[in-house]
Amino acid sequence: MAFQEIADHTKKAINIAIDNHAPAHSVQHDRWHKFKEIGLEIAIIVFAVSLSIWLHGIGEHRHEQQQVRSFLLGLKRDLRADINQLYIVMNEDQQRQQQLQYLLELPPFEKTDQARFDLAYTEITKRHAFTPIMSRYDGFKSSGKLTNIENNVLLERITNLYQSQLSILRITEQNWMQQQASLQTYLDNDFSGDDNFAHHYQLINARKGKRLAARLLERNNLLDTYRNYIDLGAAIIKDIDATYPGNEESSFFSQKK
Repeated sequence: MAFQEIADHTKKAINIAIDNHAPAHSVQHDRWHKFKEIGLEIAIIVFAVSLSIWLHGIGEHRHEQQQVRSFLLGLKRDLRADINQLYIVMNEDQQRQQQLQYLLELPPFEKTDQARFDLAYTEITKRHAFTPIMSRYDGFKSSGKLTNIENNVLLERITNLYQSQLSILRITEQNWMQQQASLQTYLDNDFSGDDNFAHHYQLINARKGKRLAARLLERNNLLDTYRNYIDLGAAIIKDIDATYPGNEESSFFSQKK
């Protein structure tokens, strides 16, 4: 009901209350009649206000859920991109591990293929870090709208992914990269000669070189954090698909597995 109609009924109730034109012999009857009319107007006003508040609440809730829907469907796209990126990072990591293993099992210097060695030597210091898409999640979180997600299981998984799993992943990844940086610093040892191949071979084949390279093969914790992030991201995507069926059917995971 429009606010103007509420105002009209309020005005009518006031007019009834102050109307004193009834004959003297019917004052009691008129007073009782006024009470009933005023009561009716008040009831109408209360009903109108309650209905207005209820309808406003429904409108607000619908608007909030539209925002939630837009956020979750966008988040699904972000997670798909993140998971794709993680598969690429893991594939590049596997290639680097193959090069590391080759360097740890080098044949004698005179039997080493220089081109093969140079390829492996260059590959082991490349960095492939995971960079998640965070802007959508950060914006929705900072606006205080995460709690508008009514699926508590989905909400818990989303917050766990970005607040817990991502933090663990970053710490694990940083620790591994520190090991990689130690190897890089060692391999960047000053050298003024002309035979880079011989010098590089000597560095990587030395006891310290082998020890630093071997540390990089110990990466199970890093790969586990990648897999945990993928698994939780996949669960979130499935929850979103179940909440909004018919939106971009995901065959993504069946292709990856």
